[in-house]
Amino acid sequence: MPVIAITNQKGGVSKTSTAVNLAGAMAKKGRHVLIVDMDPQGAVATAFGYLPDLLNPSIYEVFFHGVTTKEAILAPEQTPNIHVLPSNLSMAEGEVRLISEMGREYFLKKALCDVIGDYDYVLIDCPPSLSVLSTNALVAAEYTLIPVAPDVLSLRGMENLLEHIVKVKEVLNPSLNVLGIVISMFDKRTLHAREAKQLVEREFGNQIRIFQTTVSYTTKIKDSYTAKLPVVYYDPTSTVSQQYMSLAEEVEHAIT
Repeated sequence: MPVIAITNQKGGVSKTSTAVNLAGAMAKKGRHVLIVDMDPQGAVATAFGYLPDLLNPSIYEVFFHGVTTKEAILAPEQTPNIHVLPSNLSMAEGEVRLISEMGREYFLKKALCDVIGDYDYVLIDCPPSLSVLSTNALVAAEYTLIPVAPDVLSLRGMENLLEHIVKVKEVLNPSLNVLGIVISMFDKRTLHAREAKQLVEREFGNQIRIFQTTVSYTTKIKDSYTAKLPVVYYDPTSTVSQQYMSLAEEVEHAIT
């Protein structure tokens, strides 16, 4: 059962969109998927129609209040193959608490032990930082998937991210591997996006897999959030839905 951390310390590069919609594509293929939210913003729960700050228990209670992981998992009715382990603003406090905890990097790995056999895939949505929360995700994962928006600003810090992943692999999780980079929010009409895509391929293509599937910039994603559904459920015939289905195929092929 592969565990994939979706990470990039840059905000606004579609980490949550990748987690939610890749899970949706996998679920459409009959896979059972758990999405773990490690971001205090709680955007994963929001994407499925929940109010994250009203959720109790959440992953915070799993980490610090003795709640079992199964007790905290949500099962959205509209997407029966997708479950969610939600986060909310309590995890901002949880991040501070973790710093002084023994074995602070292993809380998520321990939390997943009870449910690891229940799913075909676990996708972890990471916060936009190289924090103890992101490190927990990388320690619990076998793979990391890096969404990158095709603009020069979003590419800054990629070297720091890759160095952090290497350090986690060397010190905390020898099983961790970079699954690849997925270019998201791509607007082929703009020269800047096309040039930034070429820059990603030139700078990182020799050392990291860059998935052939590129996810377009489209309002369909925002519309699907309003509908509280992954886009592959909201509008399965749309171009972006087909892109996520293609990405799911590529991810599965890369893992097998």
